[in-house]
Amino acid sequence: MRVGLLGCGNLGRIIVENSKKFGVEIVSLYDKEFSKAVELSKICGKPCKSFEDFIKGEFDFVIEAASAEAVREYGKKILDGRKNLVILSTAALIDEDLLKKLRRKAKEVGKKIYIPSGAIVGLDGLSVLKFFESKIKLITRKNPKALGRNLGLIFKGFVKDAVKKFPRNLNVAATLSLATGKDVEVEVFAENLERNIHEILAKWEFGEIYVRVENVPSKNVKSSHLAALSVLSLLRNLEEEVVVW
Repeated sequence: MRVGLLGCGNLGRIIVENSKKFGVEIVSLYDKEFSKAVELSKICGKPCKSFEDFIKGEFDFVIEAASAEAVREYGKKILDGRKNLVILSTAALIDEDLLKKLRRKAKEVGKKIYIPSGAIVGLDGLSVLKFFESKIKLITRKNPKALGRNLGLIFKGFVKDAVKKFPRNLNVAATLSLATGKDVEVEVFAENLERNIHEILAKWEFGEIYVRVENVPSKNVKSSHLAALSVLSLLRNLEEEVVVW
C-alpha cells in the first residue's frame, strides 16, 4: 500500500520508522517545515516543498499526523486530489460543519475518511452504543508537562468544550464521540505520572464497559506510540483477506 504522510513531527516519525513492519510504503512526505520532511526522507519517502507537489504523488491514502488546523486546511484538498484520508487529529471533526463538508466531499469523489483508534482501544465494541441509549465517560490523566496546568482536576465537562480547551491533548475524546455518536462526558487530571492514562466507562441496557489504557508518552509528551501505530494497523487491516474487527 502506497501512502503519503502529512505532518513530519513526532507522530510522523513513529509512523515512518514502523511502516515496513505493517507492509505500508510511505512514498511522499509533506510538512510546512520542509526540514522535517527532509529529515524523515532519510528513512523513506520523497520530501515535498509544497502541498501541491505532495498531493500529485502516486498513492491512494494520506495519513494526517499534523494538527486539527491541518485537517481544516487540507482535508477537502486531499479528497479533491482523489486520495483516501486517515485522520489522527480528530478534534477537528467535532466541528459539525467541517465534518459535514468532508463527508459530502468524500461521497462526491468516491473516497473514504478513516478514523484510527488512536491512543485508546475498544472502539469496535463501543461503536455499538451509537444505536442504543447509553452514557459514556472518559477520564484522562496526564503529566502537567503535557497539559500546561497545575496538579489536580483541570477540566470537567463534555467533549466539545474539552477539545476546544485541549485541541492537541484530547483527540481520544473526539474519537470516542465520533465512534459512539454520544456527547461524551470528560474529566481531565494533571498528575505526576510517567504514563498517559485513559479510562472509559460506559453504561447501557445490556451491561457496562470499562476500558483502561496506560501509554508511555512519546518524545512529544502530548501523544503516544499507540496513537501513531494505530494508523498503520488500520491500513494493514484494509489489505487483509480476513479482517478481525
